[in-house]
Amino acid sequence: MATPHLSAAGWAFVTGLAILANPRGFPGSKTVAFDTQFYLGPGDEDLMIGSLRFFNLKDLTFDDQPNLYFIITTVREFISVFTSTDY
Repeated sequence: MATPHLSAAGWAFVTGLAILANPRGFPGSKTVAFDTQFYLGPGDEDLMIGSLRFFNLKDLTFDDQPNLYFIITTVREFISVFTSTDY
């Protein structure tokens, strides 16, 4: 179960299990972006979905299939720029 801790307004420190999927690299960069689902508890709706960027210092390889990882990260609040009329 991921344990979020508030560290500053709009930010949270998260430690726990996450499913990382769809790794995407950036040309000329060691950054990899993932679609991420954090497990927060036993309920079907106890999850947090987002995009996670990882600085891949050691050039690790990641499978295209979703995998479960134990992660320690800081996440930032997402502010939507779309309104209900945008789609």
